[in-house]
Amino acid sequence: MNLIFNESLLDDFIDNKLDELINDEVFYITIFSRAKYLSHQEVEFYFKNTKYRNTIKLNSKAIKSKKSFKQDLIELISNARLKPIKGNYDYTYPIESLVCFISVNKKSMRKALMRFEAEINLKFYNLTSSVISNNNNAISENYKQIKNLDYSLDNFIGSKKSNSNDSPNIDIDFDVKHTSDNRLGLRIYKEFKRNLKDANVKFYAINTAGGYHVVINSNGLKSNNKINFANWVKKFKKYTRENEKEIVINTIQMIPIPGVYQGGFKVTFDEEV
Repeated sequence: MNLIFNESLLDDFIDNKLDELINDEVFYITIFSRAKYLSHQEVEFYFKNTKYRNTIKLNSKAIKSKKSFKQDLIELISNARLKPIKGNYDYTYPIESLVCFISVNKKSMRKALMRFEAEINLKFYNLTSSVISNNNNAISENYKQIKNLDYSLDNFIGSKKSNSNDSPNIDIDFDVKHTSDNRLGLRIYKEFKRNLKDANVKFYAINTAGGYHVVINSNGLKSNNKINFANWVKKFKKYTRENEKEIVINTIQMIPIPGVYQGGFKVTFDEEV
């Protein structure tokens, strides 16, 4: 089983949905193994006695061009599939548990590097201050923080604080599916998309394992009297308060990729409006 199930869908996403990169901008992709897609026995084997409860980050990459996107993604998936279980290369994470996410907004390598440098400088400043004051407890604690610091840029690139200055995209996560008890949620989802289309707001929707994601270019919401986004947000919050499912603005800002499996589910575009 290949994690990419439809290259045409993936190509469409790359060519027509991803924004163009300039200067230091990159696309940021992460691959996880998630317990919710595994059986109880598999969860016991793959997640027990690890520091992870239900999600393990296997791999991530900053992709520097649309042209190399697909090949970089294929290599990222391959490397993630080869990651050993608890150091044992005889076992790898089941492909049925894997999910591949991309940030809906471009990242700035310059911002990530500046935040990385600031973090390191702060850690060493704190250590130096504790040495000067001869505070042994503080020296021990600050040294431990430096020793345990993740010296890769990865966590900094993935942060929202490293979004490019050109980051207009908003993702609405509709945790609704085609079930009888979710008819209200589905109606809100369809009405919202219809309003976006009528208001000429640029967006695309994807069908995922848990529901739908609607990625909106927020520039189209500004001074647009054909859509009242604030009222929609109120409606989303009301639905979430009154139902077990939720409709929320995705603060993590990462979505599954069309053409790529999400825990065994085929992620596709939802073109219907």
